[in-house]
Amino acid sequence: MRPLAFLLGAVAMGTLAACAGNGISPSTPAFAPEYSNAGVIAALETPDAAKGGLYVSQFNSASILGYKSNNKKNGAPTCNIPGVQYLNGVAVDGKGNVIDPDGGSRSIIIFKGPGMCGASAASTSDPYGQPVDAASNDALKDKIAVANMMDNGSKPGSVSVCTMKGGCKTNLTNSAIFEMVGVAMDKKGNCWASAYNLQFLPTLVYFAKCKGAGVSATGYQNTSPGGLDIDNAGNLVAIDTSANNIGALWVYSGCKPDCALVGGPFALHGETFWGHLNENSTAFATANYVAGEIDVYKYSPTALTFLYSFTNGLTPSDSVKGAAYNPRSKE
Repeated sequence: MRPLAFLLGAVAMGTLAACAGNGISPSTPAFAPEYSNAGVIAALETPDAAKGGLYVSQFNSASILGYKSNNKKNGAPTCNIPGVQYLNGVAVDGKGNVIDPDGGSRSIIIFKGPGMCGASAASTSDPYGQPVDAASNDALKDKIAVANMMDNGSKPGSVSVCTMKGGCKTNLTNSAIFEMVGVAMDKKGNCWASAYNLQFLPTLVYFAKCKGAGVSATGYQNTSPGGLDIDNAGNLVAIDTSANNIGALWVYSGCKPDCALVGGPFALHGETFWGHLNENSTAFATANYVAGEIDVYKYSPTALTFLYSFTNGLTPSDSVKGAAYNPRSKE
């Protein structure tokens, strides 16, 4: 189990980095086998692959990189979005806008979609903490859920609820949350937060309508928290950052607050914090920060198959952190 602060260096809180060295080792999950199909890479040759693309964030890079949706030939970036600082998880909203939970400026910056690598459209500061992940159905017009790793450098993490018009005026906390990692929002505006608790054990908290005190989910089996997504069947897709030292993926239904296991744990190709599904929920891309690459899988709620990795344009020392398809999952 690797707390997020362990990997963020001086920009993150040094005290947490020290704690990470004494992190509690999780129990070892029994991984479900990967599934194989002949010609499975062709699964990405769908109509949505001809438009949009895949965004990649690197913690020590000043740009978000844009790639083709299907990059099995390891092509170079096709475009980039400049002006980001210490970015961890990158996200795309339901309109194709890019959400930058900017760790350096401690602000939320929206880049206009649905075309790739659009110009900055709006921003607002996050006064509550260091943002590391975000989710929204319409980031320019509606609420945005922001995962703050730690509030103001020392307090437990939280979820900021922001709008571009009104700013970040609501802050959601829960006693189960110490260090925040991931956040997800469904079509109805309900939110989930994945985090480490005070004992550095994984926890998942459900905030109905992204309001109130939240409630801890039951049936959450992750051995470490990671990024969250929602597939087109409404299942919560949860990354297990470092299970078995390679990472895993779990798929749950419900979690309001009772989770039912749908699929997994599926072994990942390498350790990752954040990743996202494509429009049809047929492909899942993760940022493998150990190998410095993007790993792409064929996805269904009950099966996950590794397809390929790409590295062109990525720098391992920049710490590859996030991957998000445009368009994203229909959820």
